[in-house]
Amino acid sequence: MGQRVGLGERALRVHRAHLVRHAKLAPDRLTPIPGSTCSTTQEWPSDDFVTPIDWVVTVATRDNACRTMLRVHATHADESWSGRMGLADLAKALDCSIRTAGTHRRHLVADGHLRTVADPVRPGAQTGGRHPDRYVLMSGIIPRPVNLARTWDQTRALEVMVQVPWWPSRADLNRRAVQIVGNRLAAGWPEAELVARLAITPETSVTNPLGLLQSLLPAKGEPYVLPAREAATGQAWKAPVCASCGVQYARHVPARPGDVCGACRANGAEGPAPAAPPEYAQAATYGTPF
Repeated sequence: MGQRVGLGERALRVHRAHLVRHAKLAPDRLTPIPGSTCSTTQEWPSDDFVTPIDWVVTVATRDNACRTMLRVHATHADESWSGRMGLADLAKALDCSIRTAGTHRRHLVADGHLRTVADPVRPGAQTGGRHPDRYVLMSGIIPRPVNLARTWDQTRALEVMVQVPWWPSRADLNRRAVQIVGNRLAAGWPEAELVARLAITPETSVTNPLGLLQSLLPAKGEPYVLPAREAATGQAWKAPVCASCGVQYARHVPARPGDVCGACRANGAEGPAPAAPPEYAQAATYGTPF
């Protein structure tokens, strides 16, 4: 069949899964459903990709283990197509060792399908362990190739730095910071993404602003990969706000729509109901059964 339609084995499986999902083929992926028709040329609307699970079906990975791991990440993702999962949980889901799970996760990161962010526990001035890593599902699509020779607009870089709450306004630091941010803008990174990464609240006084700035921003020359949610639905994710006072949560705060900030909770405001289990979270959020 693949030779007839000019598709490889993996692409054929993806198209068969799409036809099954839209009730064109029976679950055996071979028998056409009576009365079903397919148009010859028609673009898929964004509604076809409703949940991360739908998007995973269309992704080609290095091997089956990477595909299974990506499916696990998609299953536990919330409405922002991101989540939190440690290597131990991944190894248990894949029935493999932690070392093997780390290898396959590095493959997904290198191929542009996943972005992980370490989340250390900071009870005070020192680091006391770490939470499970946060992750964001990525599409692997680079909308704008990296060109370090491209000129960048100093005004745009200044607009980004103005929105950084912890940045000390000093002339000697501002010149270097504008150059650092400008290089990321020249590499294709949107201003909103850079501002979101820099919008943190340090627990202690910042002694090395330039070092913190570079640690929060992407590496020099790193291309901007389009998030999977934006590529699949055409809608970018916006950080949730407090349901009581309307203040936007910082990027590093694990909040979901409807959450109430600590200050409002101290004043008596109530938060949302407990979160649904991971296997039902997407069904409750998107209204689609699994």
